[in-house]
Parts: sequence; C-alpha cells; structure tokens
Amino acid sequence: MANTNTADVVIVGGGIIGCLTAYYLTRRGLKPIVIESDAIASGASGTSAGWLTPYSHTCDPAMIALSPASLRLHAELAATLPGITGIDHGYREAPYIRCAISNDGVLELREFQTQRAAEGVEMEWLSGEEALALSPWITADIVAGLRSDNEPTLDSYRLTMSAMQAAEIGGARMVTGKVTGLIEPDESGATRTAFGVLLEDGSEVRGDTVVLAMGPWCGEAAAWLDHPVPVTPQRGQIVYL
Repeated sequence: MANTNTADVVIVGGGIIGCLTAYYLTRRGLKPIVIESDAIASGASGTSAGWLTPYSHTCDPAMIALSPASLRLHAELAATLPGITGIDHGYREAPYIRCAISNDGVLELREFQTQRAAEGVEMEWLSGEEALALSPWITADIVAGLRSDNEPTLDSYRLTMSAMQAAEIGGARMVTGKVTGLIEPDESGATRTAFGVLLEDGSEVRGDTVVLAMGPWCGEAAAWLDHPVPVTPQRGQIVYL
C-alpha cells in the first residue's frame, strides 16, 4: 500500500508563492504540506533579483492595481518574519532610478512619469548630474533619470527560506518528492475535484485543497488536468557586484 500523508491543504511547489501560501494558511489555523521536488527556493525564487518594481515589466492596469496591496504585504513581512525566524531577508527602501541616455529615452521617461502620475504615483525627475550624485556607478552617458521611492529591494532566497521556516513553526510540513498527477474521485462531471497528489515514488499526499505553485513549471500540470496551462518561463540575466 502506498505511503499517504494528509494535510488541510496540499501545496505543490517550494518557491516564494508556495511558501508564503503555507505561511498565511498557518496564520489561519490550517496545517498545509508543501511538496518540493528539489529544495526550498531551488528554482526561480532563489535566483530572482528581488526588485519590487511593479512598473518595470508591465503597464497592465489590472496588474498595477494589485501593486499597492502587494507592497504593503511586503512591508508587513519585513516587520514580522525576522522576529519569527531570525532571518533578515534584506528588505530595503532605497531610491530606484530609471535612466535615459538619449533624447528618445528622455521622451519615454516623460511619458512614463505622466502615466504613473495619472495613477497617483509621483516620481521625481532628475538631471543626469543629479542621478549620478545619487548613484555614482551609473553610466556617465546618462542625460536624465526618474526617481521612485516606493520600489524596495530584498533577498528573494532568504525571504523564501524565512517564509517556509515561519510556516513550519506554525505547523506546516514539507515533503520532498516529484508530483506526477492528481488524485481525483472516480466520477465524471463538468467540474473536476482534486483531493491530493501522486508522487513519483508511489506515495500520496491528500488534502481538502490542492494549490499548484510551481512557477514556470506549472505547464507540467496540463497533463494532469487535460487542459492547457498558459504559463511559460521567461529568461533573464542578473549581474551580482
């Protein structure tokens, strides 16, 4: 007979979403299990640049509308998690400067500033000299800059580890294993219900709810659901100095 673990909620993925989901569930008195095939923060969450910059990768109004609440939650986590786990995840509120090195770039920055102001987000216009005075490592070719004071930075690896440790202190557990499918009732219908997952070693983890928090690997779940999961990875480059 297969080994079976049970939990209130089964979370597939030990990245920042999975670990924080587990943490917040424990605050509501639930006992989740986080399933990770490798190690906590071993994927994208452990190598993220850790910039909380809601305006850098999207101007989608629906996404931007989520930003104030997200930033408030990060500030709360910075105030509470270190006291629970003893881990400082490096949350810092420091100026974030967008740079222009050409006249076209200046026009783009001005348009960006106008768009953000319409949303109630004020950003300070800087001359090239003012930007260099704030951050001397910026290229000397800069002709203008736009300063934002509400886009903090943090260490994403340490935040993920701290979130999981806080979740475990609250009663969450971690199971190491690769999920290969969902456990569903033997019945047909328009609505499908999962009450657990199958692991590669033949064991099972059952719970009232299953959360897929696999980040760029969520596409693997398409085979379990018989339905497309429109999530694809995005490659980026990071230089640590």
